[in-house]
Amino acid sequence: MLSCAKSGYCLSRWGCWKGNKKFLMDWKKHIENAYRANDSFTTYGSLPGFAEPATLEEIREIERILKCQIPNDLKSLLMQTNGITEKMILNGGYTEINVFIFSSEEIVDINVWHRDHEEDIRPKQRFHKFIVFGQTGVDGIYFALPISNLEDTKAGIYAWYPIDCEFITVAETLEELTFNWPSGKLSV
Repeated sequence: MLSCAKSGYCLSRWGCWKGNKKFLMDWKKHIENAYRANDSFTTYGSLPGFAEPATLEEIREIERILKCQIPNDLKSLLMQTNGITEKMILNGGYTEINVFIFSSEEIVDINVWHRDHEEDIRPKQRFHKFIVFGQTGVDGIYFALPISNLEDTKAGIYAWYPIDCEFITVAETLEELTFNWPSGKLSV
């Protein structure tokens, strides 16, 4: 279990706890319900694909390499599924068509690459203030969370538009994003 000393909460792959009270949802069930709420679920057979859970060591490795704290809701999601893909029925079987939430390794790779190249290719970016954790599958647009230990960034979920070099708020919480994006209630 990962203890969050400042808040008094403890995080495990089964949720977030304070004392004996569990307060975070079952992410897999939440996301499956979002896919069922979308018409493409019945029309195209679109389904989420879940990976094996991330370990505490993998979560700590993200924080160590990126030198920041990952928000607890993202930690909890990764500890239930280390990445989420979207699958569709094609040619009689399910085929992975997009990555929705990156694995812990992909989170590190993408964030390190963009931070290392920030000055070279996008001098106006504020990339170091965010953790990119997923993608839309459209125009290279990523989903990002503000880094927990920075005070000058507004909370919420952002879409990063690399062509326009801007971060735009698309949801208030990870819970909202992970329901509204797969259900088709959110678009970019």
